[in-house]
Amino acid sequence: MTHLRLRAIAAACAVASLATTLALAMPRMASAAQTIPSGYGLNGSLNNALDTKSSYAGQPVSISVVAPYPNGVSSLAGSTIYGHVGEAVSGGRGRNPQLSIVLDKIKYRNGSSAQIGAVVSKLEPKKDKHGRVLLGTAGGMFLGNWAGKALFGGSAGGAVGAATGFLLSSNNKQDFHVPAGSPVGIQLTRSLSVP
Repeated sequence: MTHLRLRAIAAACAVASLATTLALAMPRMASAAQTIPSGYGLNGSLNNALDTKSSYAGQPVSISVVAPYPNGVSSLAGSTIYGHVGEAVSGGRGRNPQLSIVLDKIKYRNGSSAQIGAVVSKLEPKKDKHGRVLLGTAGGMFLGNWAGKALFGGSAGGAVGAATGFLLSSNNKQDFHVPAGSPVGIQLTRSLSVP
């Protein structure tokens, strides 16, 4: 009897140990990182206003990640992408106002952060006080002369180095303002692991 009782107790302990191990592993499996492939887009909202007259190179920029999320990765909710102004040129005589944005890292709602390989692909065009639309360009390639002629009646050609990230420009020589809350499109240039 005692021998059988010891076997029963040992078997019960083994089952309890296995159940405990599985219970501890379940949260880790549930919180496994999800990967968003390179090339996918994220939606964001600009947290701080930018202005070609007062913004400066190195000025911090933050963008809240908003729905809809790529691949349904809802754990992106509450995340913030941080970057900086790469270049800010105020408008003036013979000088077009320009503003570039470079992205550096992402901070997740759980407090962890990681470097991000991404560029701003779209900053919702806003009209200046004269009703003219600003030009936004991604990946360092300017929209071209035809767009400048169509929108402003002048030339807006030229190239921008890809390292500067997203460039917002106007060829009307007057400074422009991008308000906080403006929609931002972000394109991943390398895969992103989301905890």
